[in-house]
Amino acid sequence: MKYSKIEGDRKTSQFPEQRFTTLAQYFNWMFGDDTAIHFVIAEKNNKEGEYKGIGDKVLVIPENPSVIEFLSRRSWQALRLKDIFNGFPPTSVVVVPDISHFEAMQFAQFSGARVRFTLNKENFPLEEFLEALKNPGERKVEEIFSSYSKSMWIEGRDPGANFPDREILEAGNEIASSVIIAPAAIQAGLIRNLDKSSAYIDSIPWLKLKALREAAIKDGLAGEVDGLTVFDFANKILEIAAKGLTADEQRYLAYPRWVLETGQNGADRAIAYVEERQNLPLGQALLSLLKHRQVVI
Repeated sequence: MKYSKIEGDRKTSQFPEQRFTTLAQYFNWMFGDDTAIHFVIAEKNNKEGEYKGIGDKVLVIPENPSVIEFLSRRSWQALRLKDIFNGFPPTSVVVVPDISHFEAMQFAQFSGARVRFTLNKENFPLEEFLEALKNPGERKVEEIFSSYSKSMWIEGRDPGANFPDREILEAGNEIASSVIIAPAAIQAGLIRNLDKSSAYIDSIPWLKLKALREAAIKDGLAGEVDGLTVFDFANKILEIAAKGLTADEQRYLAYPRWVLETGQNGADRAIAYVEERQNLPLGQALLSLLKHRQVVI
């Protein structure tokens, strides 16, 4: 995000400075001050709020408003993206803001986790929604979404996409079969055990958690901030999540439990694999690693 013209792109790609306690706080962070709407999908062509396969329906707003600001006006002058590239000077078109434009932008920010949703957009109370965003300490947005959301979930992006490889398979079928579903199982367990998970998060200063995330990126389970290790934090989170899962669902945690037992995440295992092959040139060792890391289904 270093060269982005929009400060909000950098802000939302980093750990938030404060914890969110309401949807209004989250939406203001994602779509409020210092952010900009990335694009608008041509009116009447995107009733599902989708952003893939939109082709020449993409419109850009020269004034570069935030999503919330965009929704707050009756209409805007827009340019078709294809005309900017192929038909300069482009002809402007009028676009009328709709809640589908907001729904499409839920994908735009590259945050570590995103609140995802689908909306029943017919008769959606847009003005009431915008007013609710002005009172971030209240739960008016939650009330609106309880009536107009068709589905809602949290997309955890920081865990990345994990898949079983040969080394994991060698550790056991139960461990390998749980790799893909483990992040979702942890999330489900934390949500079901929300009082305990919230209490634990609240027991740690928010900015300390931010620093611990950076330590995890740099040093894995060995990372540490002011006496709190990534290992101990992950172990506690897993313990809380496990209590929110049924006895049958416990098997979905086999992979993260194996990570804690071995003290090695995927990066640790990769480094160890290469170091064990010091008799090979680095290029060959890396090639061997790649072959050994092929996904096993």
